[in-house]
Amino acid sequence: MRDHAWFEMRDIRKRWLSKLVWIPLRAYEESRTGEHGHVGCEEEVFALGSVAVPTKHRQRAEALDWSDIALGHTQRSLVLAAGYKPADVFQEPEGVDLGIDLVLDQGFDGAEKHVWHLHQDLVIALGLLREGDNWVCPQEGYNEVAHLKRSASGAPVRLEIRAEHLGDYLAARDMALWVATYRIRSTVVEDASHIPWHSEDLRETAGGDRFEARVRAIHEGGSLFGATTAVFHMGRTDVDAEEDVPVLGVPDASSIRTRSWSVKSRRRKVFDVSGELWRTEWFEPAAASPRVRGDKVPSACFFITDPSGRRTPADDLRNRNDEESRWLWFRPAVIGELAQRRGGSLRWYTRDTGEVAPVHGYGIHFGVNQKELINAYAPDIARLPEWQKVIWMGFNIAPDGKVSEELLDSQMRAEPAETSAPEERFAMALTRLDAACRVRWKAPLLRQHPQAPSILLAIHRFRALNPEGLLALAKDIARLTADSIDVGPLQALVPLAKGEKRSSIKSLERALATIVPPEEARRLTSPLVGVYELRLGDAHLPAADMNNSFTLAGIDPSVSTIRQAMQMMETIAKTFDAMSDVLAKSTLAPA
Repeated sequence: MRDHAWFEMRDIRKRWLSKLVWIPLRAYEESRTGEHGHVGCEEEVFALGSVAVPTKHRQRAEALDWSDIALGHTQRSLVLAAGYKPADVFQEPEGVDLGIDLVLDQGFDGAEKHVWHLHQDLVIALGLLREGDNWVCPQEGYNEVAHLKRSASGAPVRLEIRAEHLGDYLAARDMALWVATYRIRSTVVEDASHIPWHSEDLRETAGGDRFEARVRAIHEGGSLFGATTAVFHMGRTDVDAEEDVPVLGVPDASSIRTRSWSVKSRRRKVFDVSGELWRTEWFEPAAASPRVRGDKVPSACFFITDPSGRRTPADDLRNRNDEESRWLWFRPAVIGELAQRRGGSLRWYTRDTGEVAPVHGYGIHFGVNQKELINAYAPDIARLPEWQKVIWMGFNIAPDGKVSEELLDSQMRAEPAETSAPEERFAMALTRLDAACRVRWKAPLLRQHPQAPSILLAIHRFRALNPEGLLALAKDIARLTADSIDVGPLQALVPLAKGEKRSSIKSLERALATIVPPEEARRLTSPLVGVYELRLGDAHLPAADMNNSFTLAGIDPSVSTIRQAMQMMETIAKTFDAMSDVLAKSTLAPA
């Protein structure tokens, strides 16, 4: 049984839009348990309407209440005597334009459900992309900015937007959002004596709130207790059912029959307890509009710039003419955090330099120093959008080790190192081997893997920040190699003996053995065996087996896991190049 506090909604009445992260622009949510008007029935409704109003019209907007901007407010394109009214324009009852609806409710004749549209100007101004019932911002790392919630039947019930983005848009348009909400909580009980205000309605008004709570005696089923229902019946008496095409004339007293009576319910007495809240309030524009209007806002990010741990504001690192240039140091995990985001990328220029970006168009040239930390030019970081600076700041550390030598070669000496990253070598060698198999055996070595591009992006040294990461990297390498080998053409080249079972790596070895001696074929495929065994490391291989796998994969267990990852990729790349050379030579050899 609900106590009076639930109906009074005092917890909800303390919550204001200004303190919410997600701001509802339109809502109608209804829940009910039990049968209407019967004991145990409990209903709750939340409804919200809003209109964006120019600052100059604020005072006029405050005269509008729930009934004016409620969900019954028509959002239609109209041709009026005064001219055309677009669907998004909100007008006062007198027909004067007052603001715009940021959510447009489109209804249809028939059984089609209503469709709620987020205002197109809002979508374009904030750079949003709709994906199903979510609106994301690609230029902010596909961050979700707005979303639509639906009922179990699929009907739209609430459309919300992030307060930060809404405030930015309103500021750019010199507007504020006038919001009206309505809530009701009700239940039917046999006895309402536990409710403090059961004998007298509770009414409270404060600010933009109007609250009412009451207890009403009803007949079970819903009619007011003791009330009498009047029924009036009217019918025609001049219809000739025998006529093929009956025609009715103008009715008069002789052709109309009327009667009336009253009905009084005899159902038992129960009580409907309810609390209702009407509220109007403003959601204010932000102080600035960096997204839509391009306002310059001081960065809240600080970066460590010297061994003492001194932190410098990001805005002071922009390399103005009267300031020094410097580099920053970051933990290597920052590369994976950025590259693995949706829309992220990682490319390599040399063995220890590359470019990483969380979204297209925001690449940062980085270097790896001798302590396997990441260096980046401070002004490059300082010029990033704020949300990206926040990510980099989370991995920033005090300088440790010198600045990446290869990064200095590129950025300062203008003489990029003539080295190559094992990540790049792995990808190129994999492609080359597949092409060599096509030429030599008239069939590709690898089956097309639908996730190959995303897996390839994840194959980099910074996955191996710990032993578990190294094994996860080995698993992904195996997915693109041993797991992707198409054994059909290989086993057609060297058929299976009766009852023989042959793995993908063994099938490749036997195919290579048709070109080179068997021991050479085994040596060429051994690194693949080592990597495949490492992928099983999470199954707790014995230490002796792990050491053997490390040896086969060309890994030195005494170095850091990042270096081990580089060695593993380099070993596989060399193996693939060696296989490609063997295939190429055999293809060119005279028959």
